[in-house]
Amino acid sequence: MAWQKQTKFKNGKAEKEEPPKIKQKEEKPKIKDDDVYYRKFLEDWEACRDRHLGQAEVLQAVFEEKCQYVFYRAGRKGAKTTTGIDVAWRRANAAPNSVVYFCYPTIAQGIEVIWEERRLQTCDQKDESMFEKYVEKVDDSRHIVRFVNGSFVKLIGTWTEARGRGTQPDCLIFDEFQDCNPDYIEAMDANLAAKENAQCVIMGTPPKKRNHYEEWYDRVASHPRGKVFHYTSYDNTRLPHLKEWLDSKKAELIRAGKEDVWLREYMAELCYSSSDRILPDAEFEEKEAIDQKARLFAHGDRIPILAISVHQNYLCAILAVLIPRKMMFVMDHMVFPQVWNRAFSEMYPELAEKVKVLQDYCGKKIRNIVWDESESFVDVISGFTKCRKDIKWQDRGIPLLRELMIKKKISFSREVADFGLECQNMLIEETPKDVQKNYPHVCTMAMMVNEYFCQEKISIHQVKPFDKFDAFREMGIPCPPKSRGKSLFKFGF
Repeated sequence: MAWQKQTKFKNGKAEKEEPPKIKQKEEKPKIKDDDVYYRKFLEDWEACRDRHLGQAEVLQAVFEEKCQYVFYRAGRKGAKTTTGIDVAWRRANAAPNSVVYFCYPTIAQGIEVIWEERRLQTCDQKDESMFEKYVEKVDDSRHIVRFVNGSFVKLIGTWTEARGRGTQPDCLIFDEFQDCNPDYIEAMDANLAAKENAQCVIMGTPPKKRNHYEEWYDRVASHPRGKVFHYTSYDNTRLPHLKEWLDSKKAELIRAGKEDVWLREYMAELCYSSSDRILPDAEFEEKEAIDQKARLFAHGDRIPILAISVHQNYLCAILAVLIPRKMMFVMDHMVFPQVWNRAFSEMYPELAEKVKVLQDYCGKKIRNIVWDESESFVDVISGFTKCRKDIKWQDRGIPLLRELMIKKKISFSREVADFGLECQNMLIEETPKDVQKNYPHVCTMAMMVNEYFCQEKISIHQVKPFDKFDAFREMGIPCPPKSRGKSLFKFGF
């Protein structure tokens, strides 16, 4: 009910009644001096935890040297996530209204690692002291931590976000970088241009297979304002029990034949030798050395081969020399990407010079084979034989290729060095569609080997069944005749 003005009388005189005072809602004190606020924050932030040497060097590169890109490559339990939280909190509180994005491969992973356990909200502290002093509000639905100076840190999932364009962050932090979406990374990286002092911090262990991780490591290392760090799990000296645990884990993994896991996950080495691989490492030689090896065989025995595989997103051509039942030499290659934008009649003539050199080098007529699901290539280019349909190269060619590589019955020129990268990357869990999409050289060589497998079969001599009269027969002593094996039609009757 609204207050109404009333007149009261006291000692015969009229008095005016004042309206009741309404209590105003208390607000957090406004920051009057940003420098004073930041100095107080730094005191509390420095006292948060005892950081190991690797963390200290990364933080120095970010805040003292002000590097634009910092790549923190470290093994498990190397305190990467804690370092990322340190960077996020200090970067957000260094200046009012700063924007920091903390990126994970998926938002679900980010929630599990740093949100549900309140690591991001509390500056990775067990108590709430930092939270109570500096956090204004937490938005659990949007995963945003907003600070009293107007800055905020937002948790992002790179594979689940629609796009990475249009934002203007002051700082980007990527954790588990090896699994983040490379397209999203590129889009967000361009956003750093919006602000002069924007920074990007990248963290993660090396991946199981080569991807954008190594590319970005090289990009940051060569950037004029970039710095890279490499630390093993042993470098985290702030966990007293960790060394003993790591020694035990190392022995366990080596006994299990998984030394590559130890090197990759704990020593943070770029090790792609995995028990899940399909092909061994390819060994490459200079083209001159391959040429000399092939010349050891007669000119008339060399058969030139041009193998082409056509896929939705590329055309790959491999040029090789076959010595029947003895050896195969892979001499050269050519890949045509974006086949949707080019005609077969335009691409094939670019191979003409390489084909001529190969034909002159060999005494037999060149054999042209092609694999094309659409079967349109042979309608445009004449002289090609379709690969055999009765024996599918997808199932048979890759195991035969592996056999040749292990027995050193196939040699590779450095001209086809891209094949080595594909050998390291291709794993057992790859689907046939993934193989055809991502491994053009493997596909083309497997198809070629499937058509012209060059290794002689190993004959296995059957062991004669034991017969106690064999020795007497050799001496000429009359013996009972040899017994014949039993069958369905003659069973000892």
